[in-house]
Amino acid sequence: MSDMLILVALVVVFLLFLVQSHRLRTRDRQIDAAFGGMARREKMAMLGHMLAGIAHELHTPMGAVSCAVDTRQRAAAKLEEALVEIEGGGDVEAACGRIRKALGVIQSTDPVLREAITRTRELLGELKSAGRGERLEPVSVDVNRLLDGSLLLLGHELKQNTTVDRQYDDVPEIPGYPGGMGQIFLNILRNASQAMKGPGTLTVSSTREGDAVVVRIRDTGPGLPTECQHQMFQAGWTNKPEGEGTGLGLFISQRIVERHKGRITARNHPDGGAEFTISFPVTGPAPDGEA
Repeated sequence: MSDMLILVALVVVFLLFLVQSHRLRTRDRQIDAAFGGMARREKMAMLGHMLAGIAHELHTPMGAVSCAVDTRQRAAAKLEEALVEIEGGGDVEAACGRIRKALGVIQSTDPVLREAITRTRELLGELKSAGRGERLEPVSVDVNRLLDGSLLLLGHELKQNTTVDRQYDDVPEIPGYPGGMGQIFLNILRNASQAMKGPGTLTVSSTREGDAVVVRIRDTGPGLPTECQHQMFQAGWTNKPEGEGTGLGLFISQRIVERHKGRITARNHPDGGAEFTISFPVTGPAPDGEA
């Protein structure tokens, strides 16, 4: 009888072992599936974030191109009207005046198109190198020229009642990645312009302070909310109305500044408005991939 009880107990233990093993395997598969799904979601989120960042960075150059093309098309229409008037026996002198004016308008968009093409080429070149895992060497960057180019690209977004006050010192060229540095300036200048609802002044300065070239961008808007001081550089943060901001501009700017071994800060200026300060070391960053 005792042998039978022992046999039954062993069978029960064996069955329990089989059941538990099945449960463990099932749980392991569920865990694998869960983590696999999580990994896929993380990869998709990362891809979506990267694509949103690229779209954000190309927004201003493409907007400048679109505005320049519209301007050229309107000028071309004026040219055609003047030519039709000449062919119809109209006032040739007046028509020639309109032709010269239209040609001047077309030529005025050339610098904008060149700057937009250059910025886009630099940005895509840096993205391409990063995607391939290639080490990108810093190049010599003229900070003042880059600031002027950024203001040129933002010309179609700057309000007509916005005054731009350039206060550039004769700062040295510094090693850096112009595509990324240009995006910092575009992001902060655009934010400053948008912060000023009415007439305002956008003050852009550059100076050398010790071993750094320092750029300051100040607006005369309402200033920064006090509660945003510790989160404005986080991805997704924005104080713009829904649909007007992506929350990526300052986040991307900080990442680029860190890549240059620099520093970016923001404060409310004592005389009103917000002021962003970006400093780049004169020695520049190490090539990508080096400490």
